[in-house]
Amino acid sequence: MKKTTTAPKLELPFTFHLPAFRQVNITLVGGGGTGSHIASGLASLALELEERGIPTEITFIDPDCVEQKNVGRQLFAPAEVGTFKALAVAKRLNAVYSLMTGASCRAIDRRDTFVVADALNIVIGAVDNFAARKLIAQKVDAAKGNLFWVDAGNEYSNGQVLIGNCSSRDVFKKGLGLGLSHHLPAPHVVYPDLIQAAKRKAKMIKKKKQELSCAELAAE
Repeated sequence: MKKTTTAPKLELPFTFHLPAFRQVNITLVGGGGTGSHIASGLASLALELEERGIPTEITFIDPDCVEQKNVGRQLFAPAEVGTFKALAVAKRLNAVYSLMTGASCRAIDRRDTFVVADALNIVIGAVDNFAARKLIAQKVDAAKGNLFWVDAGNEYSNGQVLIGNCSSRDVFKKGLGLGLSHHLPAPHVVYPDLIQAAKRKAKMIKKKKQELSCAELAAE
């Protein structure tokens, strides 16, 4: 007879409370291999929230167009080739779920705040570059707890899914003393490499070039 074991129960050191909100505002940045699949789940979530009387706004942001090589690995159809990814996703999900999701066919920049007043604000980063993550991190810093950042990404053999809204370790620790908190450490606080690796990569490339001979540099 096989012996059964029970997984240990993990106890959080504090109770987490969401702040009061009247609506949900979700921005998905990136519509590639990860983002295109997340989008359909967000539509289902929005439909459920709307049925519960919670107004929900979703915006998809991606400056790229669907290419033939994207069909299959990413959630796009052959008929969508040549269409902006954000627009293709928004049109498809609006038609299926009768939603009014928005689409922005440009890269994010400093004008984007991802924050709406009186809302539970969530930005989901499904991007593959450090610059976009750094910009999102800056917006989380500026929002001072009013913007939750979900970062999702993967490499060849690993990946991460992180969520948080607090950039200050001191602010986060203050709530722990009372046994409750409105804050979770933001992704770039947990893994600084998400926004710092670009600097290290540039230094490594520079160092590598310094070690190359003149002939090798000319061949690059």
